[in-house]
Amino acid sequence: MDTATQRCLTGDVGQVLEFKKNHPDAFYEVFAKIFKVTTKEHQRILLLRNDSGPILQAIFSEIDVKMDDLKPGDSVRAVGKFKNHSFLNIFKIRNVSDDNASYVRRLSSIGSFALKKSKK
Repeated sequence: MDTATQRCLTGDVGQVLEFKKNHPDAFYEVFAKIFKVTTKEHQRILLLRNDSGPILQAIFSEIDVKMDDLKPGDSVRAVGKFKNHSFLNIFKIRNVSDDNASYVRRLSSIGSFALKKSKK
């Protein structure tokens, strides 16, 4: 991938799934709540969702770093890249407070605006 075209797009689950349609190779920063966590060998499989809307399947591989003890209902910030266009491969995940909602809306609005301008 050309480093001049690398992007990191921020949003909630619905926005990220929309961004993915036109920018499948971008990095994504997703703010959502954990709906479900499943542990499988050295992986944590998470289902991420906002209050309503679509569910995003994400995988965190615990090879070098262990994932914090996160449980359903926790608000998280996950950064990763889509693998095979079906699930988000998470590189970093952390707990966030619900106060970050306005921050996320501002960032995702700026990102959406920039993407629309870049298409023209």
